[in-house]
Amino acid sequence: MGEVTVRAVQPLIPPRRQITWFSVFGGRRALLAYALIPAVLFFTVFWIYPLGVGFMRSFTNWSPMSVRAPEFVGLDNYERAFSDRMIGIAIVNSVKFAIFTVGLRLAIALPLAIVLNNLRRGRDFFRLVYFLPVVTSVIAAGVIWRFLYLPRNGIFNTGLSALQQILGLSFDLPRYLQDPNIALFSVGVMSVWRWLGFVVVLLMAGLSSIPGEFYEAARIDGASRFQLFRRITLPLLRPTLVFVLVTEIASELQVFTEAFVMVSRGSGSSLGGPANSTLTIVMLFYQSAFRNFEFGYASTIAVIIFVIVAVFSVVQLWLGRRRWEY
Repeated sequence: MGEVTVRAVQPLIPPRRQITWFSVFGGRRALLAYALIPAVLFFTVFWIYPLGVGFMRSFTNWSPMSVRAPEFVGLDNYERAFSDRMIGIAIVNSVKFAIFTVGLRLAIALPLAIVLNNLRRGRDFFRLVYFLPVVTSVIAAGVIWRFLYLPRNGIFNTGLSALQQILGLSFDLPRYLQDPNIALFSVGVMSVWRWLGFVVVLLMAGLSSIPGEFYEAARIDGASRFQLFRRITLPLLRPTLVFVLVTEIASELQVFTEAFVMVSRGSGSSLGGPANSTLTIVMLFYQSAFRNFEFGYASTIAVIIFVIVAVFSVVQLWLGRRRWEY
């Protein structure tokens, strides 16, 4: 019989693991979680906490001018708000302003962005030119536009007066910020001008992300320019359009500075004048908080603003949830 050789089986010893910063802090995922801590703290301290405090204050009669502690009044502030006629006027004005400004701005910005996106030279120059009003101080822009709207010496009525003489027409020159029928829309035109470049830049970014092969294939199949716009540009630009609509409407529903500088401070009218035609919901919040010092009631108005903006945003996101793929 042959000899049987017995070999000792050595235990398998795993290789020594190299210690790195990732392993010390729990790996890459844990390190990413640690990196998000400042963002979570910032969101909590500057958004969640103020929102919660404001909501709780809306059930009190808190006033910084009173030496007494805030008292719980239940739903009295909300009953007052829903029975206040000025709240309804302010909400209607805010919605009208948002629809007018966002609709007109988008109607101008979309074709303008398409034209600029197709330019081979000078695209960056025109993009900068249209974006300049965005970085302009809103107060400075409001003061300038207030002088442009002057009934007698303003540049708009000066041009209309010259047109009257040339064409032999006869009509009353508009009074813009002094006319309750057009004061809100006059402020809206200034807002359209100021934020037009911002929307143009966003739409140009969305247009640049659409592959050119889609247009080339459609042109080979004989598609017209309108068909290219309808079948390719609009569907693939939908995410950008939804983002623009949500952010722009949320911003314009909270308009304050433009109307305050151009009308309330500039023309000598009362807050929201003339005849409450430019009274917005944020302006009513300002009046309740910083003129009447009714911070409890102002917190109620702030909650109403939050609900209105949230409802508009959710509806738009729901309507734009459809995705297109080619």
